[in-house]
Amino acid sequence: MHGISEDVLRIRLIGFATDGAAAMMGKYRGAATLLREKINANLTVIHCMNHKLELAVHDAVKHSTEASHFQMFIDSLYAFFSQSPKHLRELELTASNLGTQVRRIGRVFDVRWLSSSCTSVTALWESYPTLVKLFGALAEDSSRSSSERAKCRGIHNKMTQWLFLLEMALVKDALEILQALSLFLQRRDATAVTANTEVDVAVKALRSMRQIDGTSAKRLNGEYESAKTFKGVNVSQPRDGDRRKADVFRERFFVTLADNIQRRLDDNGIISASAALNPSNWPSDEDERILYGDDKLLSIHKTLGVDTGANTALLLKEFHELKCHGITGDKMQKVLTAVSTLPVSTAECERGFSAMNRALTDERNRMQICTLNALLFLSVNGPEITSFPAQMYAEMWINEGRHAADDARTGKEKSLPKTRPQSELFC
Repeated sequence: MHGISEDVLRIRLIGFATDGAAAMMGKYRGAATLLREKINANLTVIHCMNHKLELAVHDAVKHSTEASHFQMFIDSLYAFFSQSPKHLRELELTASNLGTQVRRIGRVFDVRWLSSSCTSVTALWESYPTLVKLFGALAEDSSRSSSERAKCRGIHNKMTQWLFLLEMALVKDALEILQALSLFLQRRDATAVTANTEVDVAVKALRSMRQIDGTSAKRLNGEYESAKTFKGVNVSQPRDGDRRKADVFRERFFVTLADNIQRRLDDNGIISASAALNPSNWPSDEDERILYGDDKLLSIHKTLGVDTGANTALLLKEFHELKCHGITGDKMQKVLTAVSTLPVSTAECERGFSAMNRALTDERNRMQICTLNALLFLSVNGPEITSFPAQMYAEMWINEGRHAADDARTGKEKSLPKTRPQSELFC
């Protein structure tokens, strides 16, 4: 319908990114399999790196008992407030009395991408004094049932333990690193060349946290060592067993997290090979740099089928010139363009879903498909609203004989709405 024939796709379609759904990655009737059968047998299929990052974190949480318990505790807090508007109003009142702003506590390590988990843990971190004060008050409220008071007392005791605070600080530090990686992979300018480097930096940062405290853990330990409190809340004295549990959690959580991310995101495919094209990965020694990544370049050239001629020696020559003198030849530029075209994430599709939810609301549910399609096309592909030439289109509107906003009203005056009898109760 849009003039993109199968012949065009055979020449131009080099990559296909998708999530791990069976409809997309199925061995027999998945979209990737059908595209390979009809268009290109060597089509590069990329599993969304954001999705794989989420799966890696889920695996790490599943294999860490302490992290699983932390997740269940946050989920219980989420259920406590989301299922009871009364509890939510009491939280807002407590925050108002303390002069703080309450933040919404959500789920962690759920089906959404990692930014939402980081937001939820950050909300718990910033709302900590408010939550402790609220649950302490509810535990002593005689108007509550005994089961509710016992539940609130248990949550209050849990939140004033040093071990819980340290676990929260370590999880927050880890999620901040993972959030930065996730947001980078969602960017439109993220490519296969730069993605592998960002993953490597995140893995190294996570491994270093086995022994070195992150920002949140440093703040917690600093406040506790000086005043035995955290954000003005008295914290219980840690026992030797608590410190041993903290060391075990730190070692197991960060090692498992780093190993799972490296295992899932290092696919030994084109994304890993593309790291050789990133100048930041080239050796500083000139003798090592001249031949670095030649085998990776030939592998990329073969996989993508870039038309650079049959003589690969000329391509390697241009690669050597790029590494030594920063000169990009025509053949090398074709390979770099093809690699930068490969999608590493399906974030663009998710932006389309978000745009559709903003356009097709409950109040606009009778919108025609053609109208919705036009609005989505503008939202996803159109320029920023600040670049819209409003003056030009307003003048076109008026020149076509339509009325301006400040023209005098014409036609019959609208009658005032009739006052309903029950409205007199408020007069």
